[in-house]
Amino acid sequence: MLYPGASHGSVFSGKPSHHVDYNRRVVDWLERRTPIRADHWRRRLAELARKHGVPGAALGILRGDEVVQVSAGVLNKATGTPVTDDSVFQIGSITKTWTATMAMQLVDEGRLDLDAPIADVLPDLRLSDPDVTKQVTLRHLLTHTSGIDGDVFTDTGRGDDCVATYVDRLDEVAQGHPSAPLCRTATRDTCLSAE
Repeated sequence: MLYPGASHGSVFSGKPSHHVDYNRRVVDWLERRTPIRADHWRRRLAELARKHGVPGAALGILRGDEVVQVSAGVLNKATGTPVTDDSVFQIGSITKTWTATMAMQLVDEGRLDLDAPIADVLPDLRLSDPDVTKQVTLRHLLTHTSGIDGDVFTDTGRGDDCVATYVDRLDEVAQGHPSAPLCRTATRDTCLSAE
């Protein structure tokens, strides 16, 4: 896919709107295909897990109303407990890509500002450092420069309120350092301190 005035790599490094358009085109192409074959994906997942030394994995594919779940391997090498479609894995950092993509789509649409305080969007936000609460921006959060301890694994359940509950408890999370100055240039040669 080549967009006007863009390089062949624009689907990877171009505007968020290009990413969205490209993904919509892929989905349109996939939706014209035959039903998803679970047996194929079960074998493929097992092959990839073996090839890359992954003890166990689960894969979910959602296309329209069609849902396919497959799993392979073990949850624990010591016990040999097999992975099932209902197994729960710690997702780690995989959601960062999705979250950043969605946030940048909102920036591209003009609905969020990378350099505006997050408190403008989440007025009830409370962090352990009141100054950081007032100054931290989406750019800080996406670039891990907010100073907020990122290795906190507070279990807030699995309900629809789990993210809101986590955010409500951020005032208990350590502030490793003040947030970095706001950098508004791509080269970071000019940084303006947040006020």
